[in-house]
Amino acid sequence: MQPAADGGRGMASIELTPYELIVRVHGVDRLLAMRSSVSVPLSHVDGVREHAAEADFDDAVRDSGRGVGTFVRGRLAAGTLRLPDGHSFYDVHDPRKAIVVDLRSEPFEHLVVEIDDEPPEAAARRIRDAIARSVAWSEVLTRGPRLREVANPVFEEVRGTPAWKSALGITTGIILAPIAALAFLFLSPALIPLFVLALPRGGAEGQESPTG
Repeated sequence: MQPAADGGRGMASIELTPYELIVRVHGVDRLLAMRSSVSVPLSHVDGVREHAAEADFDDAVRDSGRGVGTFVRGRLAAGTLRLPDGHSFYDVHDPRKAIVVDLRSEPFEHLVVEIDDEPPEAAARRIRDAIARSVAWSEVLTRGPRLREVANPVFEEVRGTPAWKSALGITTGIILAPIAALAFLFLSPALIPLFVLALPRGGAEGQESPTG
């Protein structure tokens, strides 16, 4: 399909959070798509593709009348449109600049969007990186309780041994020594007058020579 005359316009942007992918629709495309945004969990993203067949909406869309949005053959696809494998969300003017985000467990099978001022390769790479970070963080959260289950018996076995008590004493000394030094520096100006007042006065008086 040849790109539309206004194909250089991209009317959507993709925002990535630690847990979500959000497509935000801009300008007049909000009216054409009858939607301002689509949010999906990153864990529901199966993959992202550049220059995919679904981006060529003239060939991909089966029944433009069974959807919510705007479809103008050869010019644009915006909104919810029906593909052979189900409904997908579109915001595309130029298929060459669109990416396809494949989903699972969502109302849409795909998000097919042309991104504002961002090459499709860069947008796809950004999404893949976000997915990788999300997967890594999920693994950390999953393994945390398991690590505690393994570590707790070892900790209980070590605690109370002479080596443990020695290490605990050394650590306590290292922590308390600077605190004691700082307390002395701050309190010594206030303690000096009290120390002077507490000195016996008889000694000073005894040094005076008797008169007469």
